[in-house]
This record gives sequence, C-alpha cells and structure tokens, in this order.
Amino acid sequence: MKLYKNIYIIQSENDNLNFSKLVNEDSMCVYVNTYCGNRKLQPIEKCAKVVFLSKNTPDGFYKSTMIKRFRSILNVNLDFLNGVSCENLVISVDGPIQKKIYRKLSKKNKLNVVCWNDGLLEKQSKNIIFHFKVLLQNIASFLKIDYLVPGINSYSLFINELNLLTNSCVNSVLYNGSKAKNIKVVKFPRFETSPVNINLSVQKKRVLFVTSAFDWHGHKHVEDWECNTVKKLSNEYKSLETDYDFCIRAHPRASENLKKIINESGLISTYEDAFKDIAMSNVVISFASTMLFEAQMQNKKIFVYEEGSPECSRGDYIESLQKIRKIEKSIHEY
Repeated sequence: MKLYKNIYIIQSENDNLNFSKLVNEDSMCVYVNTYCGNRKLQPIEKCAKVVFLSKNTPDGFYKSTMIKRFRSILNVNLDFLNGVSCENLVISVDGPIQKKIYRKLSKKNKLNVVCWNDGLLEKQSKNIIFHFKVLLQNIASFLKIDYLVPGINSYSLFINELNLLTNSCVNSVLYNGSKAKNIKVVKFPRFETSPVNINLSVQKKRVLFVTSAFDWHGHKHVEDWECNTVKKLSNEYKSLETDYDFCIRAHPRASENLKKIINESGLISTYEDAFKDIAMSNVVISFASTMLFEAQMQNKKIFVYEEGSPECSRGDYIESLQKIRKIEKSIHEY
C-alpha cells in the first residue's frame, strides 16, 4: 500500500495556482480538469506522482447532458487509486468526481478532507428544488453513492475543513446548510505572489471589463446578455474620445460565441495572467466575476456593471459593491 501525505484533486486554473504552493514531495496530484471539460494545465512538478484523468464524454463532464454525466461518473476509471491511501484529501469543490474519489479512498482509512473553495458563493433559494436536493444528497450520502446525485456546493458531511474567500461566503454556506466541520476565511495561496506593487507608469487610465462563464454554469440567458453588453460597450468606447484605455478579458470557460465577440471587438486584453491583468489596470468592472475580489485585494477601484442585466443571484459580496450603468460617467467621476 502506497501512503501519501496528501492527495490533491485539481479541477481548474486556480486550483493549480493554489495547490502548487502547498504540494510537497509526499503528495499525489490528480488532474480532473480535462475530465470536467476544462482546458489543459501545466502539472505541478514537485509532487511525487501526477495522474491525469481523461474525459470519457466528448465535451467533458460539465458540458454533457444529465444522462451522459450519470454514465460518465458511473464508468470513470479510478484504478490508479488501487493500492493507494492518504492522510489528507485536498479539494476545491465537492463535485461528483471528488466525491467518487473520496468514497474509494475512504474504504481504506479515515481521511481528513480539506476544501479550498475559491469562489464567491451565494445563498441558494430555499424552494422545493433545493429541499429535494438536500433530501436526495443526504440519502445518497448515507448509501455512499452521493456522487450520482446533484448536490449543493460545499455541503458534504465528509468535509473537515472548509476554507473560503470572504465572510459573505461563510454566511452563504451556513445558510445553505453546509455540513463542513471547520469553516473559516483564509488568504488563498495564489494571492501570496500576486503582483500588487506594480507601478503604473502609463499616462492614460486602463479600465478592464471582465466577463464570466454563465453558460458553463447553466445560465445561458445571462451569457447572452454579456455577449450583447460586450458589443455595446466596445461600440460605445470606439465612438467616444476617451482619456482611458478599455480592455475586455474573457473567462477561460466563457462560451465560444462570447470569446469570438471579444476577439472581434479588437479590445481583448493581451495579458494572459489574471493577476498581471489586474495589476496593469486602474479600474476593474464586471457583472459578477471573482476577479472583482482579486482586484480589491490589489487596491483597485472596482464596479459592478448591470445596465439591462437579467435577474441573477450573485451572492452577498457582489451585491455589496458599487453598481454602475454608465461606464464613461463612472470613470470620470472616479
């Protein structure tokens, strides 16, 4: 039996940044990013073993239909965990693949599960669908098949430590009934090396508009609004004599249509690194991106843009920020 101190499950770019600061030579890294439908990532080099979980559906788990997701998680190959155990399982979200890996590992020994949830969590509407999910998840958890049913973010009973970005995230998970045993706000590792002290030497202010991945999260109507908003804002900017540069940043999981519109606008940000993109900006604007929080960490001026926006739950943190409907007017006031 091979015993690792830690096994990290890496699903996104932020997971890779966060966990790269935590991994040691007594760790295994399990990359589920392509399995879930996310882009490829450069593996962390200093861990003892790296495993890539390949997607078993054409578009990846989260881009598949409900039936395909069920088949995908049911048939996923976890043979690489045969003869493997660990003391700590480190995750960023308690999704289906994380739950299935936990169920396989927990058969061998008791695990300490640490979740670094790197998102701006929101309170769920406690309607009949919510209560049905809670009932279903509790039953499935008792039967140890919780990976087969839809769940609520950071709800799982097996989470021992839940690390969150803000106090509003703590309030949200408690409101949603999280069963995690130790819930706290911490500074995430990826913020430790962010370039917060870059001195902007350019004369013109730089305004960065950041889009999200609403279609990915099942809110196509909001992504449609963002597509129209990008067209509107880019046309307005080009028609005005402005004293600032305006750039647009696409979320890595934005729809291909939204990415195409941003590319065609001619205003796409040229900085690949999100921290550098923020650091080189004076103002950051978005409808609901986590990058607003990251910009606040870098002491940037931040606004929530919502001209003509549809109804959408965005969480207490976003709702606490200053809202604007006219970028030009707000920039000059700033």
